[in-house]
Amino acid sequence: MPPYQPTEAVMARLAEAATVVPVHREILADGLTPVVAKATVGQGPGSFLLESVVGGEKWARFSFVGFDPSVIVRGVADRFERVYGPLASSLDTPPRVEREDGVDPWARLRETLAEWRPPRDVRPLPRFWGGAVGYVAYDAVRTFEPTVGEALTRDDDWEFCFGLGGTLLIFDNVRQTLRVVVPTRVAGPADAPRAYAAATGKDVGTLTTDPEVRALIQRGVDTANEAFARVEQIKRFAIVPRNFTIADNELTPTLKIKRRIILQNWAHLVEDLYADEDA
Repeated sequence: MPPYQPTEAVMARLAEAATVVPVHREILADGLTPVVAKATVGQGPGSFLLESVVGGEKWARFSFVGFDPSVIVRGVADRFERVYGPLASSLDTPPRVEREDGVDPWARLRETLAEWRPPRDVRPLPRFWGGAVGYVAYDAVRTFEPTVGEALTRDDDWEFCFGLGGTLLIFDNVRQTLRVVVPTRVAGPADAPRAYAAATGKDVGTLTTDPEVRALIQRGVDTANEAFARVEQIKRFAIVPRNFTIADNELTPTLKIKRRIILQNWAHLVEDLYADEDA
């Protein structure tokens, strides 16, 4: 199985009809929960945690954590806004806001959603792999039914707000794995090489020293530390430059981690964590 799905060639074929293609990769997640993932990377606007259920009450197979949408669209009365800026909420960087007044925000919403045209076949992903996630406010009924009350003005709270794109973590509670999904915009087959490179441009090795990634993890560590006494808290962490694998004897055939082997294989990273303390 290739590290990323679909392949670039398949993406080019899907781009003949689709304008957004989910590029994804499966990794081990037996030591990570959706709640921890949400607390670590999903604190900004447009983030969400969803659980699949059966019959309204039975816990089902998948959990979904979404964060850093490519764009947030929102509207009220005759005002419509698009908010851009992936990771802006995480790094305290002001997002870019495009505002339109004197327009029908619902028509603008329909136009925006029409730009995101998914492929029909996305196997092996579940039916939900991203999309417009947000809300329509209760008071939006005033726009469609004047007898309910006075219509909202452009200075009132939003009638609707949806996040589009970004990154989605799909936890498979049966396989104890997760799929990292990037809904990738693509402008036809000729644009597939650029879009594919943008979606897969950062491998695990690159992420180990990425300051944005380390900042996100540090914030999750800080949140977790609040529940522990100082002597029990995490002081330092390291990111290994590749996934744990069966070939390196770090995983069992059922993808359970072998802690002793992992500590042996990555002893130099563990030693580095304590080097500053000893100095």
